[in-house]
Amino acid sequence: MYWLLKFSNANEDLFQHLLFEIPRFYAEKTRPPKGYELEVEKDLRNYLDYVSEVSSSYVYCIKNMLRVYAADDQSGLLVLLVGNEAEKLGVWLENDELVHKSSTVLGPLTEVPEMDWAVMGITFPGWLVIFDETAPHTSRDETGEDFEIVYVPEVEKYKDLFEALTPEKNTEEAASLLLNMVFSSLPLRL
Repeated sequence: MYWLLKFSNANEDLFQHLLFEIPRFYAEKTRPPKGYELEVEKDLRNYLDYVSEVSSSYVYCIKNMLRVYAADDQSGLLVLLVGNEAEKLGVWLENDELVHKSSTVLGPLTEVPEMDWAVMGITFPGWLVIFDETAPHTSRDETGEDFEIVYVPEVEKYKDLFEALTPEKNTEEAASLLLNMVFSSLPLRL
């Protein structure tokens, strides 16, 4: 449920690299296999390929949600991965060259260390949610890769929701808080 990394020389580029690697993990893991065990007619095969692509691109399962938290430590930046697949992701991230040479893996945890954790991002298969204090409302951006970015405003109005989004919350509670933030920050229809 928890995986801890420690960066002694963390900077914004390294942290952005880490956030962008997590959706790539899901893209590799959830990419549907090509082909069918059953021989089908040519016309039907084209339709099945289309259905396979469409259905796999619209399934975003809550259980795959992963949260990324950061906290300052006296000797560097601690990054806590929280979610059902945090351990698999942590092991996968160890193979990333930049993460590997820039961090010390502290590994899986059963409890959250008592620190002042701040949520930095939330990922789903195909999506990366970033909290942006300059965003006036929720918006999204295409990356040209296997995921899109959703920007959620980090403003005083939602301070209670951000403070409630602690690492100790289970996935369903965290998803509910995130949806409240997203829905509350959508622009009004004119």
